[in-house]
Amino acid sequence: MSTEHDSSFVKAQTALDNLIIRSNQGMRECKREYNVSGYILAIVKEGSNEQCNRVSSTFGIDGSEKIQKETFFPLLFATKLLTTIVLGKILRQAGFTFETPIGEMLNTHPGLNEHIKKWTCYDICRDRVAGCEVSPEMTDEDIVRTLQSGSNGTRSNAPWALLSVLISHLTGKSLEENMQKELFEPLKTQWSKFDSSKNNVAPGLKAAEGVVVSGRDMARILKALPTFLEYPSILPMTAATFENISVFEVESVKDGYQSLVVDCPSLNKRFAILSNGTEAEKGKAFLNDAKEVILKIFVEENNAASTIQM
Repeated sequence: MSTEHDSSFVKAQTALDNLIIRSNQGMRECKREYNVSGYILAIVKEGSNEQCNRVSSTFGIDGSEKIQKETFFPLLFATKLLTTIVLGKILRQAGFTFETPIGEMLNTHPGLNEHIKKWTCYDICRDRVAGCEVSPEMTDEDIVRTLQSGSNGTRSNAPWALLSVLISHLTGKSLEENMQKELFEPLKTQWSKFDSSKNNVAPGLKAAEGVVVSGRDMARILKALPTFLEYPSILPMTAATFENISVFEVESVKDGYQSLVVDCPSLNKRFAILSNGTEAEKGKAFLNDAKEVILKIFVEENNAASTIQM
């Protein structure tokens, strides 16, 4: 049976309790430095049913509300992780794969351009950079000519509207209904839902950034990152390293909110940070510094455990 701790209200009773308390102490310094109103921190450990979440301080751009365990935070681009999980289940049920061309699955759907029919779900789920079509043949010189120096790439959400149409086409139900049936109900989440009003999401782009979650549910969602998919290559996550440890992450900042989901497969741990109440650049800096604080604690714990076993 799953156990769930909210370390706002309990002292360290388990190794995971201690881990989240240590991580939270470091995050508080980052919070003060970057004027973040409040945040949710969730950590889970593979091979354990234990889940931890932590809520801190206030909610809202003006910091006028106190964060509760039921307070909703937008997942932003991390919504794509959940859409991919649901899509994977539906494709399997329908006898398709992520490599099946979109045109074969939406062959009766009008209005699809020929080049879109050749796309696969894999192409979309791996994400794209708006304004620059990336291919193995592109050279550094091609990229320099395409993107203005000093500019940042932007994720393109438009193809995710196509995945929403595909999910509805294969099941006869809306994306929201499928998310509820295939993910929220099995996880027994109580405060997770689609809410495009929370962060100004266009209705057609809910598959890309429309889910809001609570601190109570976030750890359960972390547990749901799939084992049945080709993991993590299909998921819209970026590969990175920290002190020679491979990590996979998705980060987003929008309209005063920030979200970060990080998986550390070699350490058997995952964590998520949802925060609010600061400007975009400070929000990015907060997530980056908080991530380093937590990963450093993960590595220290792993090294200590390895020393004990020797």
